[in-house]
Formats: sequence, structure tokens, C-alpha cells
Amino acid sequence: MTTDKILEVDNICSYYGQSQIISGISFELFLGSTVMLLGRNGMGKTTLIRSLLNLSPPHKTGLVRFKGVDISNKKSYHISQLGVGFVPQGRRLFPSLTVAEHLEMVYRQDNGDSWSPKKVYELFPEIARRKNNKGTDLSGGEQQMLAIGRTLVTNPDLLLLDEPLEGLAPVVADKVMKMIQTLRSEGLTIFWVEQKAKFITEVADLVYIIEKGKLVYQDSSENFASDKEIKKEFLGV
Repeated sequence: MTTDKILEVDNICSYYGQSQIISGISFELFLGSTVMLLGRNGMGKTTLIRSLLNLSPPHKTGLVRFKGVDISNKKSYHISQLGVGFVPQGRRLFPSLTVAEHLEMVYRQDNGDSWSPKKVYELFPEIARRKNNKGTDLSGGEQQMLAIGRTLVTNPDLLLLDEPLEGLAPVVADKVMKMIQTLRSEGLTIFWVEQKAKFITEVADLVYIIEKGKLVYQDSSENFASDKEIKKEFLGV
């Protein structure tokens, strides 16, 4: 991790109609860091991550800079082309495409080719064995591996993960988590939205907590892991 900023978020507010979901959130991500955003259901985690990409809220105010470029009002596909990768909640695979087609369709070869379909298969041998199968015919864990792999072949500088462990059996979730640890060790910047705080010191440098659309906590993963009062107050654990 360096002191170089890769993402700057300044006073983001997001609305659905007249309902304000995100209320004045500001934070920074540094190159090579892994930040986990925690919070109970309905507190605005997914709305925040989608707001960064201009995906869902019909109305948003505030400023978002990626690598010094103002992306506040850019189209989502332009943000992706700049180097922001997104693994959405629920995986969002295409039922008509095979594993190989999912990867080849979005493979971006103009960014040093650090991630190719071949490298994804090396990271996820489970889907390599099924590359001619339809993506939606895979198990839940394999689908999540494919969703992550599909994003990696765009060769992002920043990876946004929206609850990648949701719905996975513990043994599969552990495998996916270890794969994300590998990405972290390779220096990829990761912003990870999650409900549960399990293994947090192993996968994150910093922890944010969102409560009713506001950031209410920010500290190192080590300090968070030892703070029982914070966990009880904001996460109910």
C-alpha cells in the first residue's frame, strides 16, 4: 500500500425519489489498500457502491475522483474503461454464455495483459474444468469465481466487491476469501462491501461501518477486530 490516492469520494448524497439513502459520505482509497465496508441490511452499502459507478440512484450529489479524474457524472461503462471493476451482488451472469464466453467477451488486452482468461483459469481451476459449460449451470461458488474472473480480465486498477460471500457454504466462502487474499497480495486495490466481519484482519487494511446512510466508524482492521463495543453497537455481534 502507498500514499497515492486512487479514489476520492467527497460528500456523496444519493436519493431514491425524495428518500435520501446516502448522507454526505466522504472517504479515500489508497493504491494497493483493501478496505471493507460493513453494515447491517438496509443501511446503504449497495447504494453507496452503485453510486460510485453511477449505476442506480436517479439523483446523486457530491464528487468522485478516480486516479485524479472526476467520474461523478460519467457513464458506468466509461468508469469501467478507466479501470474500475465491479463484481455485483448476485453475480449477474448471462444464462446463454459459457464460462469461456463470459471471460472472452470482456477481456481487455490494452492494459499490460496482467489478467487474461488463462490466468483466471490458473487462479480458479474449478471453472477451468467447466469452461464449456453455461455460467448459470455452475455451483454457487463456481459462479462467484466466474463473476470475479470476468471482472479481472478487464484488468482493473480498483476492484469493487458487493458481498462476494453471500449465499456460499462456509467451505466455499473460505476458498473464495483465500482467492481474494491472493489478489490483495498482488497489490490490487479492493473495496469490499460485506455484512459479516469474519477473518477481517486477514483480508482488510481498513474498516468502515455505514449506519443509516452515514459513515460512523473508520479504523484499522486490527483495532476493529478488538473493539467488541463497536461490533455490538453497529453490527449486532
